[in-house]
Amino acid sequence: KCIMKNTIDKIFVITMCVLINSLLIYNLCLGSEYSDFRKQNLHWKTFSCDSKGCCNTRQYLLLTKGNSVNRFNNCKITLGVWKSFYTNTIITSATKGEIDHILPYRWIYENGGKLLSTEKQLEIYNDVENLAIATVKENRKKRDNIKIPFKISKEKEKEVKEIQCYICSKHNLQNCNTLCE
Repeated sequence: KCIMKNTIDKIFVITMCVLINSLLIYNLCLGSEYSDFRKQNLHWKTFSCDSKGCCNTRQYLLLTKGNSVNRFNNCKITLGVWKSFYTNTIITSATKGEIDHILPYRWIYENGGKLLSTEKQLEIYNDVENLAIATVKENRKKRDNIKIPFKISKEKEKEVKEIQCYICSKHNLQNCNTLCE
């Protein structure tokens, strides 16, 4: 337990807290370069997707890939019916589905993505050709894996590999040959 004995100690602690927050020093201790980059720079792009208002990339995918989609306040997706890209599992609540990068963004970042401008990185992050709806469980299990760590059909494995190869080539990333063999 730390006890500040005088006003000078209190002023010092307050000053250090302000400096730490203003300089974002705490980001240096949070983890890998990629994790820090992702927390600071990657987000879903916002745009006008229809006459009902704006939405972001996640909402756009949920609207366009689902059936009977309900929206709250024009943009927030609440209910609908979606199929998991990987297993065809039916998803009936927006909170039970997640958007997955078929070619994992960490792989993109580590194979040339980190050398690109933030604008280009955001373009790749929001590339709808590389995004799929998955169950929360599938997305958490897949994480940053190139190979799908759960059972999917041979046809789906082939489709995933083709998409990964296409996205790599489309964005001129490094090591595409390892994906496109």
